[in-house]
Amino acid sequence: MIGTEGIEALIDCAFSEPYRSMCLWSVRRPASDGNLSLVISALKNNGDMRAWRLANEIEAAWPEKGRN
Repeated sequence: MIGTEGIEALIDCAFSEPYRSMCLWSVRRPASDGNLSLVISALKNNGDMRAWRLANEIEAAWPEKGRN
């Protein structure tokens, strides 16, 4: 499992270009991992294959995903 720093690095990547303008233009950066499902969904629904892979990395690294 990836630690908190690893998840933050993945989120930083998601909110950088080209993903920010392609997928996440309407999503605020989450203050906590509570809104990661919105980020994952936006990457998968609006992005290309690289965005899909990034979404899968975030999902795999997110320890809380199974509890929601």
